[in-house]
Amino acid sequence: MINLSLVLLASNGGGIQDIAKFVQDYGVTTVISIVFLYAAVQLINIGINWIKYKAGDTKKNEKISESFDRKSEIDFQIQLLIEKALLETSGNRIYIMEYHNHSDNLSKLPIYYMSCNYEVYKTGLFPIGNQFKQVSTSLFPKLLSNLQSSEYLVLDIDNISDSIDGYELLKAKNERKAFVVPMRNFTKIPIGYIALAKDDEFTEKDKIIMLNAAAQIGALLGTFDKKEAKQK
Repeated sequence: MINLSLVLLASNGGGIQDIAKFVQDYGVTTVISIVFLYAAVQLINIGINWIKYKAGDTKKNEKISESFDRKSEIDFQIQLLIEKALLETSGNRIYIMEYHNHSDNLSKLPIYYMSCNYEVYKTGLFPIGNQFKQVSTSLFPKLLSNLQSSEYLVLDIDNISDSIDGYELLKAKNERKAFVVPMRNFTKIPIGYIALAKDDEFTEKDKIIMLNAAAQIGALLGTFDKKEAKQK
């Protein structure tokens, strides 16, 4: 019977004496056949491992694609909601600021930022969203703190002191008045806010529209967050 351990030794760089003895005992043709068979088995194993890897990679890509498609669908729905709200309130602009953890400080504590990720405005105005990306929440501590404990806030640049950071926010966005509503995810944690900018006084109708929009948009974003959490 062929000594398989010797074959494996020869195939993996065994000693010359071992290989010569094996050739002498079984012949050159037998040795070549076994070596080719061994190589074929190794190639098959490599192929199987590659298929397994690609199968796992495909599943990963499918999850990424599914997540991307879901986010795109949510973005579309949110855009429709704020366009409808702007039309119904006759406002100048509606925008959404989302909170996110952008980096850590030297003490490894999180530094929170907010970005304008959605925006719609009336004809004649220009977009401001790109000017408000990765804005540190530490710039508006009083405003955001009050917002977390309130159903909504009404900001009026004529009635806000220079010491209030809400004034700075309005000034930065070139707005006179803003109706600001916090948004929360499925765990009731604040995830950002939606704001309506308008020249006229806000009406009860405006209030109802904005509160409903905040609830619906928070639910949409929260649904995506919840699904992402389950996948981790």
